Amino acid sequence: MVEFATLLSRRGEAFHAGLLHKLTVTNRVQSDKGRQAIDEGRVVSRDEAEKKVKEWLKSSGPNQP
Repeated sequence: MVEFATLLSRRGEAFHAGLLHKLTVTNRVQSDKGRQAIDEGRVVSRDEAEKKVKEWLKSSGPNQP
């Protein structure tokens, strides 16, 4: 007969393997979407991104007019 602790251990291993698989698939999908965006020219420069973030911070920060 298999001990209870062994069953829990096996169940935990299966859970972690499933979680790792989901994370791997999610990362692959996100990478593919990023490559597709680059291929389609849907990118902004670092300077433009920083400018947008600064504007966003001004509009949502405590120093609003």
